[in-house]
Amino acid sequence: MHGVSRAAWKSRTEEELAKRAAKAKQYKALEAALQDVRRRGDNSDAAVDLGAQLLRVNPDAYSAWNHRREMLFARTTAAAGETEGGGAGGAWELAADVAAGELRLTAEALRRQPKSYPAWHHRRWVLERLAGDRETAFAEELRLCAVFLDADERNFHCWNHRRWAAAVAGVTPEENLAYTQDRLDVNFSNYSAFHERSQVLPRLEAYREDPLAVLAEELMLVQNITVTEPEDQSAWWYYRFLLAALLQVEAEDGVKLTALRGEQQNLRDLLELETDCKWALVMLAHIHTHTAGLENAEAATAERARAAEIYGTLVDIDADHKVSLSPSLNPKPKPKPKP
Repeated sequence: MHGVSRAAWKSRTEEELAKRAAKAKQYKALEAALQDVRRRGDNSDAAVDLGAQLLRVNPDAYSAWNHRREMLFARTTAAAGETEGGGAGGAWELAADVAAGELRLTAEALRRQPKSYPAWHHRRWVLERLAGDRETAFAEELRLCAVFLDADERNFHCWNHRRWAAAVAGVTPEENLAYTQDRLDVNFSNYSAFHERSQVLPRLEAYREDPLAVLAEELMLVQNITVTEPEDQSAWWYYRFLLAALLQVEAEDGVKLTALRGEQQNLRDLLELETDCKWALVMLAHIHTHTAGLENAEAATAERARAAEIYGTLVDIDADHKVSLSPSLNPKPKPKPKP
């Protein structure tokens, strides 16, 4: 179990075990009652409430969520005198009051288990069938996502849901980029915010017009973070993404070489202050390897030799990863990236 040590789990008292057994018995009875309701095809208010009771206890109960959707569909189509696939284009909607109740239930479930796959899935399912004021509903959805990300900034379920909700709500790439910046301003050790930033960046209007200028700004952002906290890995991951994007930009090799050499100098400056910073050394060797792919034969050989030298230093300071680093001591020439 997450957050519970083996020793604490083994040292539970008889009273604790008895309470746990009683809860398990109650849950099993609730589960059996809901299965009976499903077998009988009971879609009454009492049946819907019974399902909600179980889901508040266990938000990860896939079958209970599936059963709930069956009941909601049956109740909605029965009220409208339709069948599945009927209506305009085969579409059907949840009444505003029903949808509001389902959204409240999923919010409760997610507060109990913020990373529940089926609870997030059900919430999206409800929003996709929402009747009424969708603009207000999705604005509220983005606000709720912010609340959950305040509680756990790396909740990838919430980030995925927010990405979908933002697209439906018409949030622009520029607004999404600003949102990731707000998150990084709170804590720049946020892998999820950097990942979202990597998804948004290619969709920016500015990136389509001048990708090199945008990448230069992003590289400056990374430089400021790595100088402040060189051992934090999140910014180094984003750094590698930016370099890959730089190599894919349609530009002359000379332009790319100038940018890469600038990054080499920035890393050498950092290493003067942080001589044993593993991540700076890894990135410097990585850049030398890619620089070799853009240079002439003589210069490329020198770049690869410098990369191998840096990897040798890394083997000395990071012996635990000697096996994974050793192949890089004799790097093979890399083909030039395709434009």
